[in-house]
Amino acid sequence: MRKVAVIDDEEVLLQLYAEDIEYSFSNVEVLKFDNVFVAMCYMLKNPVDLIITDGAMPGMSGIEMAQELESHKINVPIILISGFIRDFDIATKNKLFFKVLEKPIDFDELDSIIRSILPPSQIL
Repeated sequence: MRKVAVIDDEEVLLQLYAEDIEYSFSNVEVLKFDNVFVAMCYMLKNPVDLIITDGAMPGMSGIEMAQELESHKINVPIILISGFIRDFDIATKNKLFFKVLEKPIDFDELDSIIRSILPPSQIL
């Protein structure tokens, strides 16, 4: 079973993203984190196959989290979801993200991106 970490401080969005993934992919375990620091602690000790994160969160942004993971040599595809244009500029320059999506997201597009990252034979 593949593990997808979803990180967002907004509970409604966290639940929405998780439900979409759980509905669309039967062999994926969704790990939900509403706190980026808790997510970081988990991911430093436990491997995940994909990270989907909000851009703006209290204490540490999705961009800062990606930089921190990279500094620990954790190489995991990351999808950044943000409503701030500033995040898009920074994210493209850093090349830390597999994809950057603008809020509100298209769930069909998100599912398509997930399929491109995780081999279909392992997520059906």
